[in-house]
Amino acid sequence: MVTREELLERWSSHGKHRNYQQLPDFISSDFGISAPIDEQWRGDTSRLHYLRSRLDFHGARILDIGANTGFFSLSLAHDEQAIVTAVEPDADNLRFIQWIGEHYGLSNLTTSGTPATQETLDALPESDMILLLNVLHHAGDDFDSHLVKHPEELKAYLATYLSKLSRKCTTLIFQMGYNWCGNKATPIMPVRRPFVMVDYLREVFDQSGWKIAHVGVRFDSTDRRMVEIDPKAGTPRLLQTPPELAANPKVARLIDTGDLEGLSEFYARPLFICRSVSR
Repeated sequence: MVTREELLERWSSHGKHRNYQQLPDFISSDFGISAPIDEQWRGDTSRLHYLRSRLDFHGARILDIGANTGFFSLSLAHDEQAIVTAVEPDADNLRFIQWIGEHYGLSNLTTSGTPATQETLDALPESDMILLLNVLHHAGDDFDSHLVKHPEELKAYLATYLSKLSRKCTTLIFQMGYNWCGNKATPIMPVRRPFVMVDYLREVFDQSGWKIAHVGVRFDSTDRRMVEIDPKAGTPRLLQTPPELAANPKVARLIDTGDLEGLSEFYARPLFICRSVSR
C-alpha cells in the first residue's frame, strides 16, 4: 500500500530542476494530496487545459522532452491513453515517472534518461506531437555547452535544434524562458514581454520549418485561464478574447503595453503550438 508520504518522498528530486511540477490530477485525487508548489510561482494545470482545448491527444504518439516529474507525460498517458515517451535525464525524476507508470499499469508509457541534445535527436522516435516545455533556454548550461557559449548564440542553436524536430513530428508544443540558463543576469530578451518573445521565436520557427498555429499566455497568477496572442508579425494583439477577459485590467494592460508586470516569469512565458511545414 503506497502512502501519501512515500509518494511525496519519491516525487521530491535532489536535482537542479527539482519540485517544478505539481502532481497530475488523477494522482492528487487518488492520494488526496497535491504537490507542495506555490501556485503564485508556477503551475501546470492552465497549460494542460489550454492544450486540451486546441489539440486532441487521445491515442496520439507523444514525445515529452524534459518531462521533469511527468505532469504532462503521466496525465496524457493516463487520461487520453496517449502513447507517450518521457525523456528525462534527472535520475530521481525519471524513477518517479517509471514508478507511477508501473503503479497504474501504464503500458503505453515508456521512458528514456538520455539527454535530448542536438547529437541525440536523430535517435528519438517519430511522433505525432512533441512537448518541449522550458528546456531550450538551458542549452549551454545543462547540455550542449560546447554549442552555446553566449546568449547571442542561442537563436541559431534553437533553429538547428527545432529543424531536427520538424522531421520527427507534425505538431510541436513549445515554451521557453526569458533568461539564458535561467539566470537573470543573462536575459535573452526583456522579461514578461510575451509579444517580444513571439517576435524572437517567429524567426526561429520560420528558419526551422515550423508555422505558429496558436500562442497562449497566462495573465494572472490567481486566474488559471489563458488568453491567445495573434502570432502574426507586427500585430501585438490578442485573439478570441471573451468580453469579460478583455475588461480585466491585467488583460487590458497586456494589450496596451505588451507587459505582464507583477506576474510570475514562468506564467508570462508564451505557450506555442506549431505545425511542421515539411511533413
